[in-house]
Amino acid sequence: MSLCRSIEDELTRWYEDPSHKALLVTGARQVGKTFAVREFMKEHYDTALEINFVETPQAKAIFEGNLDANTLIANITAFSGVPLVQGKSLVFFDEIQECPRARTAIKFLVDDGRFDYIESGSLLGVLYHDVPSLPVGYENVMRMYPLSLREFFVALGVQAETLDLLEDCHRRRTTVPTAIHERMLRLTRLYLACGGMPAAVDRLVQTQDLASVLAVLRDSLMSSPFLTQCRARSLVPTSDSRFATLHRRRVWNGMRRTLCGWLTQGWLFLAITSGHLRHRLLSMSNIASLSSIHATWAYWGRCSSSPCSSTWFRAIRE
Repeated sequence: MSLCRSIEDELTRWYEDPSHKALLVTGARQVGKTFAVREFMKEHYDTALEINFVETPQAKAIFEGNLDANTLIANITAFSGVPLVQGKSLVFFDEIQECPRARTAIKFLVDDGRFDYIESGSLLGVLYHDVPSLPVGYENVMRMYPLSLREFFVALGVQAETLDLLEDCHRRRTTVPTAIHERMLRLTRLYLACGGMPAAVDRLVQTQDLASVLAVLRDSLMSSPFLTQCRARSLVPTSDSRFATLHRRRVWNGMRRTLCGWLTQGWLFLAITSGHLRHRLLSMSNIASLSSIHATWAYWGRCSSSPCSSTWFRAIRE
C-alpha cells in the first residue's frame, strides 16, 4: 500500500516555486526516498527519466567527458532512449553518491534550465563521497526521515479530525476524551515497538502481526552496510586466539565510535534480543557530554562478537 508521507507536500511546494533549483533528497537508507520521488514524478510530469547509479553503473560514463549542458543532455537521452520535453520533463538521479561527477554536473544542468532535476542518495554517501565541485547555490536540500508519529497514526487509520482534536486539546490544555486517549496510547506503544521504517509499517498495516514486523526489522538491521562490513571483518583465523581477540576488539571499537556519533544526532536505535525489539529515542537532551557516551559504551569491548548480543543500548545521563 502507499503510505501518506509529509514529504509529498514539501515536494509539491518545491515544484510550484517558479525559481526552484535542483533538489537533493537525502536521508537514511530504506526511509522511502526513491518511492516518494517516483510517485511525485508520476503526478507532476509528462515525461520522467530515472537513472540509478547502483542498478546501472554504466550510466557513470555519461559524465566522464565534458560537463557542458548540451553534451550532458545529449548523453542522457542517448543512454536512456527517453525523449525529454522542455519544461515538462524531470530527470531523477538515484543513488547519486555513486557518481560524484553527476553531482558536480548539476550546476551546469540547472543553468541550462530546460528540465527539472532531483537527486537522491543515502545521507552518509551524499555527505562524504569525494565530489570534485559541489553545486553550491544550484540545489535545494530536503531531508527525509522514517514515519513520524502522526504519519504512523494516519497509516493505522486515525482520521484527520481525531488528530485535529488532539492538537486542539493540547493547545487549550483540556482533557482528551477517554476512548480517544486509550486508543492513541495503544497506537503509541505500537509505534515504539515497530518504529517508523516504511517496510515495517506497511507490513503492520497489511498483517497486524507484530512478529512479522519484527522479522522485517531484523532483516533490515542485519543487512545494513555497516553491520555487514563488521561481520565480514570479524571473519578472522581462529587458530591464533590472540589475533582473533585483537581483531574483534578493533571491530567493536569502530562500532562504538560510530554509534556514539549516531547518539549525538538523535537517532532511533533498534536492539534485537531474544526475539524482542526495543527502541530508545535518544537526543542531545539526554546526554550530558560525548565523554559520558564513550563511558557508556566502554563495556562493548567485552561483549560477544555478535551484533545482536543480549546487551541493551543505553544512554546514561550524568
